[in-house]
Amino acid sequence: MSDAGTVVDDIVSALEDMRLDGPPGKNGQPEWSAFDWKARCNIETAAVYATGGMRLAEQRDARASAVLWKMLNDQLSAKLGMRVTTRTLTGYEEGLFAWLATREDLHDGNFGVVEMGGASVQVSFPCPECETARQVKVKGRPVTVYSHSLLDWGQDEAGKKLGPLPACEHGAGLENPEWQTAHCTAGLGASSEAFLEIRNFIGKAGELHWYLSGAFLYMRDTDIDHFCRKGIHSAFEQETSCFRAVYLRNTLLSLGVPAESEHSTADWTLGAVICTSTQCLE
Repeated sequence: MSDAGTVVDDIVSALEDMRLDGPPGKNGQPEWSAFDWKARCNIETAAVYATGGMRLAEQRDARASAVLWKMLNDQLSAKLGMRVTTRTLTGYEEGLFAWLATREDLHDGNFGVVEMGGASVQVSFPCPECETARQVKVKGRPVTVYSHSLLDWGQDEAGKKLGPLPACEHGAGLENPEWQTAHCTAGLGASSEAFLEIRNFIGKAGELHWYLSGAFLYMRDTDIDHFCRKGIHSAFEQETSCFRAVYLRNTLLSLGVPAESEHSTADWTLGAVICTSTQCLE
C-alpha cells in the first residue's frame, strides 16, 4: 500500500501522456503516436479495469484494495469531470472480453481463445452444452459463451506456487544430457487437475478453431531446446525461461488445445468497450 499513491498518479497522468509524442524510436521517429483524446473524442464513459493480479490482491487484503480503488476513482473522476468506473473484472469477464475482441474481425464465433497472463489463465468459447456458460449479446444476437479464469495459474503465479523445480531450471539439460521435457512436467502435475474440468467442457463444444493470446504470443518452437537443454541466454527473465517454455506448452496440452493454434493480438480492452457499448451481459 505504500506505493498506492504513485500507482494512482501514474494511471491518472497517463491521460495527458497519451496526448504527447512518444519517446524517440528508430530513425528518430516516436515509438508510439500521440492520441489527443481531448480534441478527437466526446467521452461518454471512462473505466479502469484490473484483472487476475488484482483479484489475488483483493483476496489477500480486501480492505487495502478498496482504499486503492477509491483513491483512483476520486482522482480520475476529478480529472475527467465525470463519474468513472474503477473495479476488478470477474474471471468470466476477463476471458469473455478477450473472446469478444477476437470475434470483432471474424465472420463467425465458432472459435475459442486461451489467454496466458502472469496471474491467471483464461479460456473462453461458445458452448450451449456447458452448464456454467452464460448468454451474451454478440453482434445483436444471443450466444451462449463459456468463460473461465484459473486464478493462480498464470505463468508468474504458477512458478511461485510450484516453487523451485530443479528439472525446470534454466540450462537444466546442460548438467543432465538425458534431460527430457517430462522431467520438468512431472513437477507440474497439479495443473492437469486444475484444467481437467475445462478440458471436458472443450470436448462438449465440438469442433472449434483456437486462438492463443497473452504470453502465448511469445512462445517459440525453439524455447525448450534453447532455454532448457542448451542454456542459451534469454532476453526476458532468464531464471524462469525454461520453466515458462515448458509450462506454456504443458498448459495447452492439459487443455487439449493445439500449440500450433493461430495467434490473436486483439486486446481484451477492446472487448470491454464492445461489451459496455452493447450491454452484452444485460
